[in-house]
Amino acid sequence: MRRTAALSLMLVTSACATDPEPAPTTSWTLSAAVTEGESDPVQIEIGGDTTAFTITIIGKTGVLHTVHDLRAPDGTTWVDRGWLHEPGAMAGVCFSCPNRVAARETVHTTLAPSTPKLSVPPGLWTFRVAAYRLAGGSLFTPADFTPTSGMVEVQIATQRAHAEPTLDLNIHLTGAGDLTTASAPGAPLIVEAIARFEDIWGRAGLRLGRVTYRDLDVGITAVETVTGPDSDFETLARATAAGPAGVNVILVSEIIDTSSPLGFGPLRGVAGGIPGPAGVQGTARSAVVIALNDQPDLGRVMAHEVGHYLGLFHTSELFGAQHDALDDTPRDDTQNLMHFSTSGDQLSHHQAVVAANNPWVRSP
Repeated sequence: MRRTAALSLMLVTSACATDPEPAPTTSWTLSAAVTEGESDPVQIEIGGDTTAFTITIIGKTGVLHTVHDLRAPDGTTWVDRGWLHEPGAMAGVCFSCPNRVAARETVHTTLAPSTPKLSVPPGLWTFRVAAYRLAGGSLFTPADFTPTSGMVEVQIATQRAHAEPTLDLNIHLTGAGDLTTASAPGAPLIVEAIARFEDIWGRAGLRLGRVTYRDLDVGITAVETVTGPDSDFETLARATAAGPAGVNVILVSEIIDTSSPLGFGPLRGVAGGIPGPAGVQGTARSAVVIALNDQPDLGRVMAHEVGHYLGLFHTSELFGAQHDALDDTPRDDTQNLMHFSTSGDQLSHHQAVVAANNPWVRSP
């Protein structure tokens, strides 16, 4: 049952005594007009010290958005134009694009590059925004797309190289598990989960920075809808707007996605995107939501979903036909953290490189 949202946010504690130095990134915001499902080409200038960048599209709730027709300064196509209508675009992912992208409702983010096979040349880049209302569709059947029109906000964030990549986490407490900002930092479940998360990502070269705990009182402790206009997921994610820089992790009791056409049971966790929005907080996809109930390894599930948020796809999908675009992740390797089963805790070098490309990653 949906509750009436009553927002109350409070920064309570931090693992560091002082705030970290800001990430060496730049970001800027622009707007684009979408007409009958597509915008005109949008131009952005990328500097010579940029190793990666993200394009975040913030549009109407319930509308599916994606970047397409992404072209480098030399004219090379990184994301195909009209890829959503291609037969291979299963589950809203462009598996055939040189730079893999995943469409998302309301807010979409593209990470470029999403594979070490590509490198970012400086100069004038162009892309288009696609926007459609979605009806039906699943892993097995194509969806019906209805083109939409309107203005969208576009947020660009750039990334530079780091000697010691560091990621900050914001842990948001909804009341699930009776966890609060007073009790969570010392609760054995959370202490063990943070240590597990830090070990998994630390072995891949990503350092855990500041961990901030926040009370998130929006009247939702169990997520019943992940997709659809103003879903529970979107309500929770928007409530992170006042939080500091970093990836938002929202703890709920359970995720029962009644909005999904796939018919799967309760979910362990859901990321706001692959990747999620970077350099901007409080959007409808600015979070990872994790269920506390029946979690045998909470830290591993957190590490998996944050991996998605940083830009990592499943190494192998449920039915085995699709694989990620990285050369050093063996097919159906259940020991890898990003295997669909969430049974592993290993990360490859290329996965670590992609994660460090995300603008939320900073220097220590």
